[in-house]
Amino acid sequence: MPPAELVATAVSNSQVSLRWIDRSGDETRFVIEMKVRRGKFRQVGKAPRNATSAVISGLAPDRMYTFRVRAANKKQVSEASNEVTVTTPR
Repeated sequence: MPPAELVATAVSNSQVSLRWIDRSGDETRFVIEMKVRRGKFRQVGKAPRNATSAVISGLAPDRMYTFRVRAANKKQVSEASNEVTVTTPR
């Protein structure tokens, strides 16, 4: 099952904190994907099994980012969570 209720919060002008609900019982990791404006999603991070949060660093100030998270194991990757958009402050 995909992660649920993904929420993103800009914690600085270069970092975003992500939180989600882990609904999968057999994941070995979470895959964090991001896109800038109307670009394509790409993987920007991973979180260990049973994680419910992550911080993404190295972002640019005053830019809009959209995130989603997937649960993964050796056999498959889940559908994506809900997408959330956040703008980093100046």
